Amino acid sequence: PVGFSRPKFSTIDKTRGFEVAQDRGVTLICPAQAHPVPVI
Repeated sequence: PVGFSRPKFSTIDKTRGFEVAQDRGVTLICPAQAHPVPVI
């Protein structure tokens, strides 16, 4: 694809909540999609 597109979300969720025990690791996932793909 040529060009750019602003971030889009494939879901209509406004919020998500979850609990994680203290001192435990957690992975957060970002459902946003855009072009070009961001490099972090």
